[in-house]
Amino acid sequence: MCLREYNGASYSWAFIIKATEALQDGVIFRVGRGDLSIWYNKWDQDEYVVGFVNYINIQDVNMTLRDIFRNVIWHWNEVAMIIPLDIRQKFNSIFLNDNTPNVIIWEAAQDESFSTKTTYGWLTRTLVTPRTSASYNSWVWEFLLPENTNFFL
Repeated sequence: MCLREYNGASYSWAFIIKATEALQDGVIFRVGRGDLSIWYNKWDQDEYVVGFVNYINIQDVNMTLRDIFRNVIWHWNEVAMIIPLDIRQKFNSIFLNDNTPNVIIWEAAQDESFSTKTTYGWLTRTLVTPRTSASYNSWVWEFLLPENTNFFL
């Protein structure tokens, strides 16, 4: 999810950008088939793997997760360069499944569904502390609209 702010954006668009930034931590990527680039897809929660290595050997540029995962084992010997140990350990928690697509899911629901109810629950658990509850409530419920429009709310 990558939204940019535009000069002169409407109030609605600015609010969508703000909400997207707040909700981004609740979206996770679930690896299925593994037909994703090892280097250039954000299949891990933290960062792109390319950010953890100094260079990528030209032989490995187009390598996918499924290229080095066979028989429930990661085959690091097939990668021409040396992958740092901490990155390899992150891979160990991933198991590919040819019958499942790679999907982006809403963490609060643990499936592919997204609802206002789960979003509100996730936001209140994640963002609200005793210190922030007043500012959070105003962020959700305070509308900066013309007075004649506020009348209908």
